[in-house]
Amino acid sequence: MAVPETVLGLGLIPRGDDPARREHIAALARRLGYTVVEPADAAALLTAPSWAELLASVAAHGPGARVAVSVAIGRTMSEAVALAERNPQLGDVRAAGVFGTFERAQQQLLELADAGGSFLLAQLPDEPDMAEILATLRAAVSGPTVALRHGSQR
Repeated sequence: MAVPETVLGLGLIPRGDDPARREHIAALARRLGYTVVEPADAAALLTAPSWAELLASVAAHGPGARVAVSVAIGRTMSEAVALAERNPQLGDVRAAGVFGTFERAQQQLLELADAGGSFLLAQLPDEPDMAEILATLRAAVSGPTVALRHGSQR
């Protein structure tokens, strides 16, 4: 089964204390088309303290920019807030990450791609159902999002 076209490439650094769980998450991520990234390789990616500053950095870098951001996507805004609160390792995901409902996340990812982003290294919540979290982000960068980008004013 082919992985669908996306507006951004996706990467992940599997985290946690349990090596078996990290490998399980890495295997799930690879099946969904993520690149599993080593921590040392993340240092070269763009980051910023706010979403607006990240978009400006990406635009200044030009096409092909690679970024690292935290991600908390919920079915509702309340669920996204709960994910962020349960996962302090995400930092200030509300200000500087992909945060909110699925629809809001799609809009942010389109903004990132339109600014010149090509790859997103995702810092994800550490939750029991990592398959759902990985699939949700994957869905946000593929499917209708790709069609929307092809119709953008870029």
